[in-house]
Amino acid sequence: MKSKKKLVLRVYGLPSHCNLADLKTFFQNYGPVKHLLVAKGRTSAALEFVKPEHAQRFLNFKTIRFGEDVLEIHESDYEFTVSKRYILRKLIEEFGKEGKPLVFEEEVQLIREKVGLKPEAVRERLDFVQRLNNYIQQFFTEEVEVKPFGSTLTGFGLMDADLDLTFITDPNVPFQPTDVSGLDLKAMDLDELKSRKLRTLEWRCIQTNVRVEFLARLLKQYEAESGEVSDVNFITSVRVPLLTFMHHHVACDLSITNVLGVKKAELLQLTTQDYPELTNLLYFFRLWARCAGLFKSNEHPTGVFSSYAFSLIFLCYCQYAKVLGPLDGNDIVNGVADGTKLTFIGGNPGNIKDFVIGFFEFCLEVYKTPNVLCPNNATIVPLDQFQTPASFYSHGFKVSQVSNLQDPIEITHNVTQSLNKEFLDKFLDRARDAVEALRNLEGDFGLAKELLNCLARRSSRVVSPELEKMCIDG
Repeated sequence: MKSKKKLVLRVYGLPSHCNLADLKTFFQNYGPVKHLLVAKGRTSAALEFVKPEHAQRFLNFKTIRFGEDVLEIHESDYEFTVSKRYILRKLIEEFGKEGKPLVFEEEVQLIREKVGLKPEAVRERLDFVQRLNNYIQQFFTEEVEVKPFGSTLTGFGLMDADLDLTFITDPNVPFQPTDVSGLDLKAMDLDELKSRKLRTLEWRCIQTNVRVEFLARLLKQYEAESGEVSDVNFITSVRVPLLTFMHHHVACDLSITNVLGVKKAELLQLTTQDYPELTNLLYFFRLWARCAGLFKSNEHPTGVFSSYAFSLIFLCYCQYAKVLGPLDGNDIVNGVADGTKLTFIGGNPGNIKDFVIGFFEFCLEVYKTPNVLCPNNATIVPLDQFQTPASFYSHGFKVSQVSNLQDPIEITHNVTQSLNKEFLDKFLDRARDAVEALRNLEGDFGLAKELLNCLARRSSRVVSPELEKMCIDG
């Protein structure tokens, strides 16, 4: 059989806590490995060998033993595309094709066209969510919804963005204690339950972990009936228990009643949607941080910035620059504010180059001493003067010796509490590079191009040595 030019495999049956290095060494026995991706908590891996003939030979095994486990090998449509190396390489190539220097707005438009999440991809995701909703609704009396949120809807996602979902019931149904002692969702036959149907009052009185496990049952049944999902797993080691699964090559996270997650995602969108300059700046800074290796990855699953936290730092800078003000609604109930967006107070970013330099200089300055960034009321408070709020729902604001950023919605949450010093130092190091590069840049054209070139020239901690040598000509 003639090998394809490119062949990606999906290997099923991995132990839940598989060591990535051991797995890669095992696969290397069958040929040099080009790409290997195992998402946290998932029991399958996407695999690509350097040579397609090695992939074809491995696929022909169909099953193979790995320690005590038997792995199943299948062909996959997964594409290893959007690593930080790929993004830099792709954009370097595209900027190099331009025959004229571009203003920042044109650069961001080009970036969106090349590595952004396309409208047709968003529509496909939303169509899938609707099909999933139709399936799950069969088991409930009142209306329920699997609601998408996050970068799929905010417009800040790249082409490999995860699909964030949360399961919510009708908020207009008032809570009422209901006896559910005779309701065993783990054992009940799904066909029987489809006929009986769950009431919202019952659902709300069932323990969260049991509800998540039940949704996992529904997803696995949906997998068997439709083939649209795979790799369904229940993750408990997170703030909000959730399910992870794959929709073809899209990684999906499904939580229960994560209203705060929805509000936080909407905060970014609602704050910037009427101001193209802010939207473009935030989109680019998120991409820059991704290319700089500051976000969560397989290599660094913890200790890094979340894209939400990094976005809030930019919005704090906008407050410092008198472009944005505090949250539009600041009544706090049980540690949660009722606002939806940060107010626009009439400021103007002005010269984009100076504004971009100002962002990096702001970060360098604010981290010189221990501070707490408080976007809720547009203040920066010295750590020793900060009054840590408590909440009925949590143990209060967890102070960090590295970074403290108060969530504007959930004010008891330190959004950067898990950031470690290594990645803060890495960020500040890249920020110094950015300031120097832009100060040496003549004129106001090619800002994004220069900042990406700056990352490409950086050490192999950011990109490969080969990519270090690549720069955009001109």
